Amino acid sequence: MGDNTLNEKLLVFAGFEFVRNATPSGGVYYDRIVQPDGKHIHVSELPDFPSSVDACFAHLVPICHKRLGSITILSTYDVDNSNWFYHAFIGAKGKGTAETPSLALCEAIEYLLDREGSHE
Repeated sequence: MGDNTLNEKLLVFAGFEFVRNATPSGGVYYDRIVQPDGKHIHVSELPDFPSSVDACFAHLVPICHKRLGSITILSTYDVDNSNWFYHAFIGAKGKGTAETPSLALCEAIEYLLDREGSHE
């Protein structure tokens, strides 16, 4: 998977539920993972949002669009470094820039989630 912390934050945002249990040695494992539709899945079936634009559009974009309105993803080319960069904007406040469109979108969502968390 990509950035696990970011992906876990986005999985929770998308409505995935993690039911955790402790092992006798004090470790933590996922006993169950429940998708937003109620289906139980294995950890290997979880979407990896930062690396999959398809997963982003299947799970994250509908939520963002419903809650925040417009979503824009633009690409720019850095001629000096021969690199593409992607910029994601959600509503008037979410913004993210990365080397892939999925990561840019994830960073924009994380930016909004962190802003929401700082106002609680």
